[in-house]
Amino acid sequence: MTTPTRERVAHLSTTFPALTGLRAVASVAVVVTHVAYWTGRYQTDTIGLFWARLDSGVALFFALSGFLLFRPWISRLVDEAPYPATGRYAWNRILRIIPAYWIVVAFGLALVDSQTGNGVSGIVRHLTLTQIYGSGHLHGGLTQTWSLATEIAFYALLPLLGWFVVCVVCRRTWRPARILVFLSAMCLLNFAYYVLAYHLDGISPSSLMWLPGFLSWFAVGMALTVIVAMARTNDGWARRLLAIAADSPVACWIAALALLALASTPMAGVPSLYQESAGTAITRNVLYAGMAFLMMIPLVTDRPNLMQRALSWSPMQWLGTISYELFLVHVMLLELAMHLLGFETFTGSMLLGFIVTMAISVPAAWALYRVLDAPLRHFHR
Repeated sequence: MTTPTRERVAHLSTTFPALTGLRAVASVAVVVTHVAYWTGRYQTDTIGLFWARLDSGVALFFALSGFLLFRPWISRLVDEAPYPATGRYAWNRILRIIPAYWIVVAFGLALVDSQTGNGVSGIVRHLTLTQIYGSGHLHGGLTQTWSLATEIAFYALLPLLGWFVVCVVCRRTWRPARILVFLSAMCLLNFAYYVLAYHLDGISPSSLMWLPGFLSWFAVGMALTVIVAMARTNDGWARRLLAIAADSPVACWIAALALLALASTPMAGVPSLYQESAGTAITRNVLYAGMAFLMMIPLVTDRPNLMQRALSWSPMQWLGTISYELFLVHVMLLELAMHLLGFETFTGSMLLGFIVTMAISVPAAWALYRVLDAPLRHFHR
């Protein structure tokens, strides 16, 4: 007879293929928003704000990281698994992130003209992912890597967060309510950080790209990990919530689009990372977090549903597999696409710009993935 502990282990080790497909959605959204910016479609009207708000793909990436990477610490509590090995965790993150990133940085620094992020300082900052700490350090063609630098900061903090949750918040006992309260506190810290950033003099504008300004997006994914574990250890309200999501996956995504539509109004501020007030920055942050949660929850249920099947479709899986490489190369190749099409900056057809950018970027991303896949598998072993 299978013991309850083994059942929990099996449940918590379940993979979620549809989340790979969601990475494809997130990466394409980021490409679209950057094409919209380069072709001058960032405007204050509703459609212009909608294109700008597709930067919410970053919120999806952060929430996915929170969900997937926090799971080993939840497993430590639920089924008394060993503590995650920090060295192995760090090595896995380095192998997945750094080699492809350094290759793209080398090409970007060598081939793209830029007014900022040059010289020895620019090289060192980009190689060490510290280009967001201080103004004027992002190099052209690599500007999107601000979010990668923020995510790396989360990777570095996560072992400490995980230890704190297990040993201090829960005292080594499965207490999901305490974890959810702690994650709520992370969100409040995020909002307090915005208030400070917008009201204290002398704070660098680049501070709006730092990890404290995005804790809530990671916390949403971490909370969903807790909810999944609660449901699979027979917690009533969590099981009902996931059952509702499994029965109404399209409704969840429609609700997520409704939040995106709300974000595409002046209530969420101007079409820029730098908002005019803490209030609009917090509003946008909350709307993006809610959107990410609603899009993810039908994908992590035990019962297959329409959205799981759609995102598990092999082309979506393939694109999701190379989504990180697509994220790395697309801004540099977008500049090339603009040149090939003869478009001046902030002019041209957004649709044509998107088609050409994807036509160039997807093969390049695939090639980068293929070149590194076998060596990285070897080093991983």
